[in-house]
Amino acid sequence: MRTYTRVLIIVFFLSSFCISTTSAQNWYKGNLHTHSLWSDGDNFPEMIAEWYKSNGYNFLAVTDHNRLQEGDNWRTVPGGFLTADVFNKYKEKFGEKYVEVKKEENDITKVRLKTLSEYRSRYEEEERFLLINGEEITSSYGGLPLHVNGINTKEVIPRQYGNSLSEVLQHAVNTTLMQRKRTGQKMFPILNHPNFWKAYTALDIMKVQNARFFEVQNGLLQTGSYGDHNHDSTEIMWDKVNLQLIKQGRPLLFGVAVDDSHNYHQFGPLFHNPGRAWVMVNAPRLEAAALIDAMEAGRYYASTGIVLKDLSVTEKQISLIVQSEVDVVYTIQFIGVRKGSEKATVLKQVTGTEASYTLHEQDLFVRAKIMSSKFPKNPHKPGDYETAWTQPVSQLAIPYNAPE
Repeated sequence: MRTYTRVLIIVFFLSSFCISTTSAQNWYKGNLHTHSLWSDGDNFPEMIAEWYKSNGYNFLAVTDHNRLQEGDNWRTVPGGFLTADVFNKYKEKFGEKYVEVKKEENDITKVRLKTLSEYRSRYEEEERFLLINGEEITSSYGGLPLHVNGINTKEVIPRQYGNSLSEVLQHAVNTTLMQRKRTGQKMFPILNHPNFWKAYTALDIMKVQNARFFEVQNGLLQTGSYGDHNHDSTEIMWDKVNLQLIKQGRPLLFGVAVDDSHNYHQFGPLFHNPGRAWVMVNAPRLEAAALIDAMEAGRYYASTGIVLKDLSVTEKQISLIVQSEVDVVYTIQFIGVRKGSEKATVLKQVTGTEASYTLHEQDLFVRAKIMSSKFPKNPHKPGDYETAWTQPVSQLAIPYNAPE
């Protein structure tokens, strides 16, 4: 009798978990990879925050290379990515009382970049817009770029070193998670654009322990999300990695879509523009900790334009409804790997705005990909169509436990 009661309690707990992760639909749109004049972006962080807020985003992480937006940072005008025109627009918008300028020898003008703590109150609004601290941990191995985004970090994480590609990535992941455990502040690492300079492969990702996220879609043409004849696309990498993670009894890898924006004045395929790719997170409130909890649980999808009216996910089923637009055709694919196979295939395809898939005993994992017949406003590659990706689910997946 005691055993039966214990089983009922466990079943009730699991049922409650499934309901809590699928019933609430409280979506927040955000970008987790952005650059400003604090590193190699071409605009002031205030102007960037305003762009994202005015374009319907709910949260933004500015992730400059190997630094947080803190301390004194004076930039020469004009100099580097800062042009006189950009500086004048900044002064015109905020006024001379706000903009700090100093003159140096030879009539050199310098402007001080505001820190995140100084400008965030101008843009943050409860349940409307949130700014999140972040950094692109920028390292390399053998001349290849190895970048990992630390999201909601509290302290700067320096360039990492190691004896292999995967070891450098592992150190960046470990350092981020150790900071999380030490400070008690929730944060997570993202493995960035593996095809940038064809730096690392699915095999390299498989070797990295405790990596929960990677960029399945990056808004830069140069990052090569679609691969080529000799290199896998990031989607193919994603499925290869998750097949091995299932076999090894490790948690699944989730995919994010990001802008990796650098250019805010000129738009087109050759420029690193905002507005190309983002995540939609189903969280109870617009707070960094709540967003992180939701993403680590897989309660989000990645998109380059498609919006989902409803997304319900359990370990056994994916159901979704697309928020349709007039004269746009939608194709929904359920992609996964079955036992005995070493390659992901389309397990079910539906033309329409609503579809669901129930996992079979033979399914190792399944994810949904939604494609449309609509071109994005500013595609990162000519010929792109708006697309969205849900996170993979599996009845065999090991739960992810982030350090607390």
